[in-house]
Amino acid sequence: MLNSLKEASIETIKRLPDECTAEDIMYEINFIAQVLEGLKDAEAGRLVTTDELLNRVGQWTNTLNGMDGDRNNAPDC
Repeated sequence: MLNSLKEASIETIKRLPDECTAEDIMYEINFIAQVLEGLKDAEAGRLVTTDELLNRVGQWTNTLNGMDGDRNNAPDC
């Protein structure tokens, strides 16, 4: 398993097609960073059950539905 963002990013970039864009590369690196951060969270015990997640999403949806287009009241994610 690749342990560092740099190492994982280099390996991913090597696998991208030659005609990829800078945006493609940045997208892939961002994705890798998020996955590695999630793995660190899991190892540290910072987990959310499926039920907890569905409850949070439901709360966000209810909040967004009641905002009447006012995005300033969006929940912190």
